[in-house]
Amino acid sequence: MIATEPVRPALAFNGLRGIALLQGCSDAVLAEVAEVCRFQLVRARQTVISRADVDRDCYLVLSGRLRVVALSPSGRELSFRDAGAGETIGELSALDGRPRSATVVALHESLLGRVSPSDLKALMQRHWPIGEHMLEQLTHAARALTERVYEISALSVQQRLCAELMRLALAADGAKVGLLDADITG
Repeated sequence: MIATEPVRPALAFNGLRGIALLQGCSDAVLAEVAEVCRFQLVRARQTVISRADVDRDCYLVLSGRLRVVALSPSGRELSFRDAGAGETIGELSALDGRPRSATVVALHESLLGRVSPSDLKALMQRHWPIGEHMLEQLTHAARALTERVYEISALSVQQRLCAELMRLALAADGAKVGLLDADITG
């Protein structure tokens, strides 16, 4: 469980404007989200979520950067993705009620908004744009995982390295293009 540090309400409310899940929402809807959020400031290197945790909250990343990882039985750390300001983590457990599938560690000091599963589902039911953005996020995640499985199964080491370098270069430009969208399999 992460320690909570006090957060100024105005800072937290303004941070909600940058959350992709809440894009296009009115100030009234953002105020409703702020009402159900528990805001917390976490320090760098602090564990936010541990694999198999019973906590089911969805986290809105208002500022900072987090890394989603899993540890192999031999202790090797497998990094799945980094999540920065505007992104959401923990939505799978919030939606399906199952244990956490990964560990999340803060890379930098980060401001998070925690939303309970019941509040998240109620917000999605009352405000279609939130539900639509959640579907888009989950679709993007499914496509990214499909691409990774394809790369691991069908590409040579050299091709996988090229694909990862292209992904990193495009991410540095702010673009998100997967291997199936850009033909670099040569």
